[in-house]
Amino acid sequence: MWFLLVALVGGAQATTVDRVAASVDGEVIALSEIYDLGTDYIDQRCKMATATCVHEMELEVLDALVKRVLIRSELEDIGMRVGADEIDQAIDQVIRENGLADRQELRRQLTEEGIAWDAFRGDMADRMRMQRFQQGVLAPRVVVSQDEVTDAYQRTARANRPLEVTLDALGMLIPADADEEAALAVADKARGIVQAVNAGELEWDVAVEENDEAMLAMVVGGKTYGRGELTADVDKAAFEVDVGTVADPVRVGNVLFVVRVNKRELGESQVVPFDDVKDQLHGQIFQEKIDQVENEWYQRARRLASVEIMLLAP
Repeated sequence: MWFLLVALVGGAQATTVDRVAASVDGEVIALSEIYDLGTDYIDQRCKMATATCVHEMELEVLDALVKRVLIRSELEDIGMRVGADEIDQAIDQVIRENGLADRQELRRQLTEEGIAWDAFRGDMADRMRMQRFQQGVLAPRVVVSQDEVTDAYQRTARANRPLEVTLDALGMLIPADADEEAALAVADKARGIVQAVNAGELEWDVAVEENDEAMLAMVVGGKTYGRGELTADVDKAAFEVDVGTVADPVRVGNVLFVVRVNKRELGESQVVPFDDVKDQLHGQIFQEKIDQVENEWYQRARRLASVEIMLLAP
């Protein structure tokens, strides 16, 4: 990616020449900052490294950097800036949580991972600013009602009711020593039974009595199944054929399965009790609203700010 960066900013020159990507209320964002933050993201999204794709991903990363500048400015305006001493305390906390001896050991590990100390410290500051911004600026604007939590639970419960089928079945045996012609004859007979039952020319009970050599009426019939509980081909037939209809024969080993779907409906909900998940649901709804409020704030802040994008398309 360093080679790609050289190509993008330096053209045919042998040395890398950085340039201004954007200006936000007079604060400059350099092209190199885009790659400090988004090299891996751009690499992943643009595996073929086409100029158009790279430019689009650069703009996405640049948008995140613009937001960072506006958030930092907002926090400073309302007296909630993140100070250097707070960043130091957070770094010390990282050292303790990871069982490291001191900052030198942390620096050494970061160097081994290819992370510059200034970049690590800057990322830590940005994370702290975002947390403070969400807690101090956005969270007071968000309210989650009990009705919203209850409604989310009910939607989840409905969505988690599994589809189930109740079947009747008969099984026709293909002799172990049957050649291809003999096997095809059994299959043809099975298809004839299916057509006759579906056309009302043959009673299902009669078809079972005369042809259920594998005793599937007893083993499979009259029971309810969820998706995936039957052999794949039988499962597919059971969940696709119309209710009250006999599905085309399905061969499983030396048995031809002929199944009739008697009922298909949603089973009991498999979600956990409301009291066990209400806090989690509240948190999910809260975060969704935070994201929405953040986007609304950003769009307004960007309109009010002087933002000039200088990263031109290739």
